[in-house]
Amino acid sequence: MFRKSFFDKVKGYRNEYRKNQDTILWFDGFMNGCIFANLDETVLLFRVSDDFYKNRRNGFKRAKIVLKDRFMINRALHYGWSAYLFSFLMFIMTLTPTFVKKFLYRIR
Repeated sequence: MFRKSFFDKVKGYRNEYRKNQDTILWFDGFMNGCIFANLDETVLLFRVSDDFYKNRRNGFKRAKIVLKDRFMINRALHYGWSAYLFSFLMFIMTLTPTFVKKFLYRIR
């Protein structure tokens, strides 16, 4: 959930980051001094279809773009080595076959 003031500060999604818009939106919030917190309860449940694993989260081109964006965020926010490790693991996850993704999402 976001307050309207969040969107006033970050000016919404950036079109040049079509493959990674949500991550960049959060990054823009951090860079604009927004304060984040977790809610104590789950407010969204959604059904996961095969399309979730196949079309939206695959491909070397997408993996490369997301890795580049995450490295930029890590540098800008002065994150340590664990953030770079996470970025690389997400890169590998994007390249894995669909059946591996299904398994890993279930055991998270």
